[in-house]
Order: sequence, then C-alpha cells, then structure tokens
Amino acid sequence: MNALERIGLLKMDFLGLTTLTVLQDTVRSIQQNRGMQVDLDTLALEDADTYKLFSRGDTTAIFQFESHGMRDILRRYQPTRIED
Repeated sequence: MNALERIGLLKMDFLGLTTLTVLQDTVRSIQQNRGMQVDLDTLALEDADTYKLFSRGDTTAIFQFESHGMRDILRRYQPTRIED
C-alpha cells in the first residue's frame, strides 16, 4: 500500500498513448496505399526478422522498448520469442 492509498486517495496513471493512434493510422495507410488488410489482433508473434531488430536494440519509437536501458537489455539478452 502506498502513501496515497493510506490516506484514502486513488492513484490513477493516464498515459498519452500516441502509439495507438500511429498504429491505427498505419493500418489505414496500408489499406489505402497497398490494398491490404492488416489485423493487429492476428499478427504472427514468431517473426524472426522482428526479433533480430529487437536483439540489435533497433527499437526507437517502439512503446516500452525505446529507452537506452531497454535497448541495452535487448542487446544483452537477444530475445527470440515473445516470452523472452
């Protein structure tokens, strides 16, 4: 229990997730420019090229993976699957 909860206050974190807007715009752009439907809910999680990007720390502008510390961890641990 943190100090705010002890005095009866509710702590709420609101994130300005511009990433969601970027994803929505990207899906729309792919549809308009390439004629392809992309369903983010059914994307394959076993894409080797994506894990290579993560293993190199090439994660600029990827929510939760863009900080210097996270990039260092990715380079050190070399993820190869979603569970990593």
